[in-house]
Amino acid sequence: MSMEQGASYLKETYGLQSTPDEVLGDLKSMLRSFYLHEVRSKEGATELLVALDKAGVKMVAATSSPRDLVTAALERNGLIAYISRIFTNAEVGSSKHSPQIYNVAATYLELANREVCVFEDSLYALQTAVKAGYHTVGIYDKNGEADQRGLEESAEVYVRSLAELMRLF
Repeated sequence: MSMEQGASYLKETYGLQSTPDEVLGDLKSMLRSFYLHEVRSKEGATELLVALDKAGVKMVAATSSPRDLVTAALERNGLIAYISRIFTNAEVGSSKHSPQIYNVAATYLELANREVCVFEDSLYALQTAVKAGYHTVGIYDKNGEADQRGLEESAEVYVRSLAELMRLF
């Protein structure tokens, strides 16, 4: 979901007295603190991005999170230099239930879907990428997707750590 959709969902599902805009503001405040001070890169991310960069692979980020927060976390973790562009669901106008964010990224990279590999830790987003004809890597996240079995079965490659992909280099 987009942040706005998530705020409406929380209000409706839990009968919150706050308006959707107030819920959204609270969510943004919590996320801002988390991204600015706590988010750490996944194990093996730096090494993988360095190897991909050396191999001449063009990399972009396609995220449901707000651009400023993702940028701050990537900068803090020393990864921003490897990402040529960040695409957000809010900017493309749809969630990852639609392949639009992946399609916009592929167009930017000047690549066909079958030339792009999407890395995802969310089952529904990975399945969207699969249906749209992208190569996929499913990534375990201990705080993420509850259906790791589904993620593993849906992805072309499944890893518990990005460091596992280093064997390809």
